[in-house]
Amino acid sequence: MSRPLNFDEKAPLERSNVPVIRSVPLTPLYLPVVFRTCALAVIDCQSHDVQIANAGHMAPFLRHADQRVEPVGVDETGVPLGVAEDFPYEQFSLKLGPGEGLALFTDGFSEAMNMENELYGLARLEHQLCGAADGVKQLGELILSDVKQFVGERSQSDDMCLLCFGRNPAAK
Repeated sequence: MSRPLNFDEKAPLERSNVPVIRSVPLTPLYLPVVFRTCALAVIDCQSHDVQIANAGHMAPFLRHADQRVEPVGVDETGVPLGVAEDFPYEQFSLKLGPGEGLALFTDGFSEAMNMENELYGLARLEHQLCGAADGVKQLGELILSDVKQFVGERSQSDDMCLLCFGRNPAAK
């Protein structure tokens, strides 16, 4: 039985923000020197509704069934946890259509550097998401392979986390 999502994404992020603020050492300008990014997603596999609250990550990319790609939730992206104690985190919602998928990722992808000090960048990531792939698993594998090929022998300088999920093209 399908039921509406009943999840308040704001509360968990806002509750998580307070311990970060209270445990972070401050600089002489009273700015936090440590912060945490966080994305919280709720997926209803029956209704295909997705709700996401984002604290400091890049906007996720939505890949449509026709392979068009667009960032989603740009206006609702909040600051990282630990930056502002009373920040009002917002959520965005969407319904995945058949063959659509989402890619959430850390900035370690867009900021990955090759031996010539060039950044991988959002445009290249978006281009990879537009490519032909047999499902989101293969799409994720293609992105990981392309980043690895791009950076070559350069050491990884930041964490990299990629989450790709989607709806089966044949799903009703």
